Amino acid sequence: MVAPTVSGTYTYTGSEQTVTLTGFDADSMTITGNKGTNAGNFTANVTLKDSNYCFADNKSSIDLSWSIAAMDISSSEPGLDETTDYSTVENGQEVTITLDGQVFTGTVTSIVDDGNGNYTITVSGTGNYSGNVSLQVKGKTSNYISSHALHWYILAELILVCLLFASSLFIKALKESSDGIQMATAGLHSVFLIVIAFFNACSLCWVFWGIGLLVDLLIIGYIVYTMIKKKKMTK
Repeated sequence: MVAPTVSGTYTYTGSEQTVTLTGFDADSMTITGNKGTNAGNFTANVTLKDSNYCFADNKSSIDLSWSIAAMDISSSEPGLDETTDYSTVENGQEVTITLDGQVFTGTVTSIVDDGNGNYTITVSGTGNYSGNVSLQVKGKTSNYISSHALHWYILAELILVCLLFASSLFIKALKESSDGIQMATAGLHSVFLIVIAFFNACSLCWVFWGIGLLVDLLIIGYIVYTMIKKKKMTK
């Protein structure tokens, strides 16, 4: 007897699907493993009811492989889910969006800042879904620093460094070493260090926080150097 064969292709729909077999005769055959819902590989088993008949190689039962492919979301229309807060999403995080109006949960695989306060996040399908979609999120904050924030951070550090050097040069120009001038200098330096620490605390990225800390250490080193030098000059 001619063995049946798998017919057609199958893609995940969320509903149970039944594989179609060409040449299957329900009167003379039974079948199991012919239904599936999730994406994956399946094995359907067909067995002859009458032991007087057989398939090729004298087999009374055969296994037929079939599969359900993951649904490709690339052509779907993405949208923001009203119940989801996108302000802190990170790469690798699961996030809920909508696809063609239906709620969908995928994995964030990319976050791109356009420099104008808008971010494009790419969500990829997993499990029963494949492909990816991109959508824009406005005003997203994240643990990586935006280009504008980086510019302001560097500018603030440079301004503080310039002010510190200017104050040191001003004190040196006065050519005075009274206790009052020394106290004023120390107080001014302390204010600068507090402001710098504030900018470090507001930094949105550990990497740039580290860079800022290095700058601060250089400033502190300069302060110590000028104080030691001034002390030697007053002796």
